[in-house]
Parts: sequence; structure tokens; C-alpha cells
Amino acid sequence: MRDDRFSGMRKFLFAFLVGLLFMILFRGSIYRSVVKYRVIEERNAVAFNREAQLSCERAMPDSTSLNDMEGAIAFAHELTANRLCYAFTSTSNDPSALLLTSNRAHCVGYAGLFSATCNLALERAGLEGSVTCKQKVAKLVVFGQDMHALFDSPFFHDHDICLVTDMRTGETIALDPTLNDILSIDRVAFVQ
Repeated sequence: MRDDRFSGMRKFLFAFLVGLLFMILFRGSIYRSVVKYRVIEERNAVAFNREAQLSCERAMPDSTSLNDMEGAIAFAHELTANRLCYAFTSTSNDPSALLLTSNRAHCVGYAGLFSATCNLALERAGLEGSVTCKQKVAKLVVFGQDMHALFDSPFFHDHDICLVTDMRTGETIALDPTLNDILSIDRVAFVQ
């Protein structure tokens, strides 16, 4: 009788671990199928000041990894995630200050630093005018339900993301730099 109980427990534990591994490996796909970002407005772009631009350019790799849109996105994700820590308090949203002096930000700061970094990397790759990164304000929608409507706090009123658009092909990629830093999910699903 005791072996049956342990056998059942082993089967349960095995199934649980397989399910957990599946969720970890496919977290991006699962997240994109459940959560959609509904874009509600565009936030005004804030470019780096000269000092921040020089600092960002020094951090760019010398290799050819920044020769295309994907390389610029990867660099912007890496710099943003390495530089910032999430904060639930009021923080600076100026990408220059976030790069040079402050390391705490909420979603507006994350998206601002990502956007400024990505646009500078796109410029270095010779793609300015062809590919753009824009900071957008969005609402998270889970199974059709606006998640922000569940909170009274102005802090959870909306969420900032970035859209990278290749004007040559019309392809648009939605990115949530905050989510990428926390869960390593680099792409999200969006609706206009």
C-alpha cells in the first residue's frame, strides 16, 4: 500500500515538473497567447543628451551585431536590463538621467531608455528613417479583460511599451522592456 502512495506521488511530482519546465521554456508563447497590449497613445520621444549619447555609443559592441534591426533591439534590451531595476515609486523618466545617474525606473523609464538606445543603435546601423522605435502607452488585456480597470491606483493606470517598425516591410514588433528585464520575454502581442 505504501509503494502505491509513493508511486502516485512520484507520478504527480514528475507531471508537475514537466508542466513547470514546459511553462518556463514556452513562457513567451504562452504569455503572448494570453496577454495583449492595446496601444492607446504615443508618448513623446526623449532622445539622449550629448553625454548620455556618448556613454551609450561607448557601450555599443564594435562587431557587426548592430548592422540590422534585430541587433539594435538586442543591444537595447541588454543595456536597459543591465542598467535598470524596477521601482514602484516615482522615478525619473529621462533616458539620459537613467543611463548616467539613476538606476531605478518604472515602465515609462524602461520604455524611454529602451527607445532612446534602440534609435541610437538603429542610427549607427544606418537604418534611421527606415526603422523606428517609438514609445507607446498601452493597456494590458487578458482574455479580453482590461487589467488596469481592476486597480484604483494611478500607478497601474496604463503601461509603456515600445514598437519597432520597419517602414520598408511594414513589420512591427512590440516589446515590453520591463517584462523583458523581469521574465526575459522579449516580444509581446499588441493591437492598435
